Amino acid sequence: MNPGLAVLLFVVAAAVDVLWVAYTLAVTKRHAVLAANAGVAIYLLGAVGTVTYVHRPLYLLPLVTGSWWGTFFSLKWVRRED
Repeated sequence: MNPGLAVLLFVVAAAVDVLWVAYTLAVTKRHAVLAANAGVAIYLLGAVGTVTYVHRPLYLLPLVTGSWWGTFFSLKWVRRED
């Protein structure tokens, strides 16, 4: 496993989950452009992760770890704003 690629995948997965939180908030607030932009970014970044772990399943580890942290910190941030 390439450590640099693993870190990049961790960051990508965290960003995808941050974008999912932003997407959900934009949809609930009916902000169509923000939701649409977040949706595009989610699919583009998600494709990077998918292509990588299809070839090397071990890269799922940084992806799932990044996903967990991305969601956790996004919701902590949103909760603080409420």
